[in-house]
Amino acid sequence: VAIDMSALAKKLCLLQQCNPLATAAFGRVATATALLAAMQKEKHRISLYFRGNGPLKSIFCEASYDGEIRGFLEDPNATLLAGAPDPFDVGQGLGVGLLTVTKTMPDQKEPFSGNVELVTGQVGDDVAYYLHRSEQIPSVVYIGVVLDKNGAVEKAGGAIVELMPGHSEQTVSKIEANLAATPEPSVFLRAGTSPESLLACLLGDIEYQVAPHEYRYHFSCKCSRDRVLRSLMLLGAEELK
Repeated sequence: VAIDMSALAKKLCLLQQCNPLATAAFGRVATATALLAAMQKEKHRISLYFRGNGPLKSIFCEASYDGEIRGFLEDPNATLLAGAPDPFDVGQGLGVGLLTVTKTMPDQKEPFSGNVELVTGQVGDDVAYYLHRSEQIPSVVYIGVVLDKNGAVEKAGGAIVELMPGHSEQTVSKIEANLAATPEPSVFLRAGTSPESLLACLLGDIEYQVAPHEYRYHFSCKCSRDRVLRSLMLLGAEELK
């Protein structure tokens, strides 16, 4: 699965009023969430919840197969300590912590959740670790965000390649070689490469067929002022005080 998230990631980050560090982090989480949601079934939802001891604290994003996506950051103004080698290092921003992945399916009474520790905090590595550790699916998760001169999203996107049951070691070797020869995400995104071209690069001479995803991803949130007020009314006067 591959996606160009540039316009949507920019909108999500602007809605949260993110600074550059938060934009880099939130853009990656939104891209990963959209990619995973596209691999689910209709009316299924999936969320990623990153929690760490770094200045970003926590990032949540939820998306559905049907194209809805929303999310929030606990601290959209987070910054790294002065003198940090890379002031936009997402791994340092999240720090040590956990990733919780939750799947909500209409035919199940309770959502399914899995937890893994953050391996690097760079988002892509952590999602790949979750897929391998919790779902036993070896995967390549290739995502990135490029910021413009104002610190907003210029480009965002990426791909996930999962190995199907019965794969051969030859297939694994090919994908590993293709990945090693693929430029890092920021270079690829700056070149304006399409999702189709990205997949072709990661798969090389492995044959594949394109299965179109009929839903376009868009921001959608059921929260409203009235909904919040109704929730507050349930607390009672004393607790509100």
